[in-house]
Amino acid sequence: MPEPPAPPADTRSPALDLGLRVEQVRGPYRLTPLPTAGGIVFALLLGLVVSPIVGPVAAWTWALAMTGVSLVRIVECRAFEADPDPGPRIERWARRYFFWMVVYGAVWGSIGVLFVPSGQPLLDGVLLATVAGVAAVGVFTLVGVLPWAVVFLSLVLLPSALHHVTQGTEGSRLAWIGLLVYWLLMVLESHRGGQVLREL
Repeated sequence: MPEPPAPPADTRSPALDLGLRVEQVRGPYRLTPLPTAGGIVFALLLGLVVSPIVGPVAAWTWALAMTGVSLVRIVECRAFEADPDPGPRIERWARRYFFWMVVYGAVWGSIGVLFVPSGQPLLDGVLLATVAGVAAVGVFTLVGVLPWAVVFLSLVLLPSALHHVTQGTEGSRLAWIGLLVYWLLMVLESHRGGQVLREL
């Protein structure tokens, strides 16, 4: 009885694998600075808006923390771009990006717990829209790196969803269901975007 044909060997060289990994990490580093800089402006405006409601200490502590983390991320991105050969250090660069991405996502996600409910339905809606917008931008900057996108989306959206679960009102029920559906859609979009990139 003839033996079944052996599966084709992986002909990719280590150099090719390294090059693909470098490009995978390079994408988020290149796409992050501009939306992060815009996020600083929005964070300061948000601090100004919520300060009369939650108090200046809470509002400006959050806004300054967000600004500080954002500036660190921008500096990190510039440092990566200045590295003439990131290949030998690419996993270290990946860990650094992931760490500051986690911190950034957690700070943005905290607004759904710290500032909601504000007692003003319009402001609560703005805050909900804020985390949704940050999540959408995150999917754009992390396209092609699905595990990072899932972590970022979870940090930004799920704290608000869980907080709304504890409220027990009809409006909060709609909010957390909407956030979970949005989380799922963003994960699927990130997955689809990664597939498109791999096919190019």
